[in-house]
Amino acid sequence: MKELKLPSEKKSRLPGGKKFFAVLAACLIAVFVAGYVAIDKSLTYTRPVEEPPVESRVEKVDKPQQGVTEKHASESKPEPSDSEKEEDKPANTVPEPTLLIWPVNGGTLMREFSADALVFSPTMQDWRTHNGVDIAAPVGTAVRAMAAGEVTAVRDDEMLGRVIEIKHGSYVALYCNLQEGVTVKEGDTVGIGDQIGGVGQQARLEIGDEPHLHLEVRRDGETIDPLSVMNKTDIE
Repeated sequence: MKELKLPSEKKSRLPGGKKFFAVLAACLIAVFVAGYVAIDKSLTYTRPVEEPPVESRVEKVDKPQQGVTEKHASESKPEPSDSEKEEDKPANTVPEPTLLIWPVNGGTLMREFSADALVFSPTMQDWRTHNGVDIAAPVGTAVRAMAAGEVTAVRDDEMLGRVIEIKHGSYVALYCNLQEGVTVKEGDTVGIGDQIGGVGQQARLEIGDEPHLHLEVRRDGETIDPLSVMNKTDIE
């Protein structure tokens, strides 16, 4: 009797053998590398900062800081009214004169104001302008203030002799060629007709003339003719 032979078991083989494992390993390596690169990029990627539009940047710069304008507005003071400005001004105790009186009792007009015209000077023996009026009177004749005012200077001038300067409102009068021993000093307040000194003969510029008061008047810094602002009824 023949002995039956069973077919021997065939060894199962994986498809591809070693080649399959090589391909599988390569795929795993590729997947690992791709994953690593993706993770690295996600960690190092920084989103760019978007610049605001030009209009918004300008608006931000031009817009004042909150509170600064309000602070300045609160610190600013309103302009005072015209009435308040007038109240702040010191009271003017010297009234504005309408006319100036004749300053020398019994004095006579000897030489007038010449403006730009040249007149002959007996003392200097030349032709020159005369910036005031000369009122002749004996030495010592009382010289009086032509209006109320404030004595702003008492001085000795080399050419005009003893000089008293008085501010009569908007006028400044210079009483020149006075004798020594004047009766007022700088800072005094005088009334109209008050005696301030006496006629002298001290002015070197006019010493060749008879004794007289040399009188000059200025307004707004400009020398004017004294007779134009004096009471002409007093002129002798």
